[in-house]
Amino acid sequence: MLAAPTDNPTLAAARAAFATFQAGLAGDRAALDRFIAEMHPEMVLYFPQGPNLSKGAYRGDEIRELFSFVRTVYNTGLFITLDNEFVAGDTVAFQFHDEAVTRDGAHYRGCVVISFKMRDGKLFRYREHFGLRWDTIPPADEPPPSQAPPTTLDDVRAVAERYLGALGAQPGALEAFLDRLADDAVLYFPAREEIAGGAYTGKEAIRDLILRRAARTENGIAIQLDRAAVGGDSGGFACHTRSVAAGSVDQSTLFLVIKMKDGRAWRIREYYGPKWGDVVPPHDEDIP
Repeated sequence: MLAAPTDNPTLAAARAAFATFQAGLAGDRAALDRFIAEMHPEMVLYFPQGPNLSKGAYRGDEIRELFSFVRTVYNTGLFITLDNEFVAGDTVAFQFHDEAVTRDGAHYRGCVVISFKMRDGKLFRYREHFGLRWDTIPPADEPPPSQAPPTTLDDVRAVAERYLGALGAQPGALEAFLDRLADDAVLYFPAREEIAGGAYTGKEAIRDLILRRAARTENGIAIQLDRAAVGGDSGGFACHTRSVAAGSVDQSTLFLVIKMKDGRAWRIREYYGPKWGDVVPPHDEDIP
């Protein structure tokens, strides 16, 4: 996706930071060093917890150490293709897919959303969210946002609110959401909540997934919508979730992308960020 010119200073600054970040991960060490050096002095990076990266929130020299570790994972670099942008106030979310060969020869193909919160023209908060890998699914759906008819935020937000309500087991929300789905809709769901990840195709498969997710919890998945924006034919929604299953509490950050076609939801993608709690706030400060 080629970014259109902008007179929005926040978007321009975020794009410049993202371009430097993109070059740095592709193997340009000077660019990656510059990306880190140009961050706001109060910068915090929120990264999904995992077996090798368990901290959640990174500050100061921890950020440099994090990217030093990332450099050791890939053979020649991590190569990013931008799919869409979502601008809301002081924050820009970049939806992209990436590809790399790891040091042990394995192929990695990821679908990611990273949000950049800007302050004084510098990167102030960074949040990373992972979706379903594109080994077996398309990395970005056709047609690209620059060619498809644009949607309005009100239209796509109405769909998102019904979807979140359905996951929260709100009466009537599931049928209201399914009524706004295209017949050939696909929901790309990363494995979680003891449910297999994959491409759930058609209304019945999507209905079954939602019911299974809600049923395994006590009173559904409570989801708070924090920030919404539109990018071409898609809506992007930053959220935080809370659910209880078998006495265990899950508190996750979520970025939801809904792609519209002919006024209906055509593609739905979920991307999950770090767990929120004492270390990671559920959303960034000063939500616009």
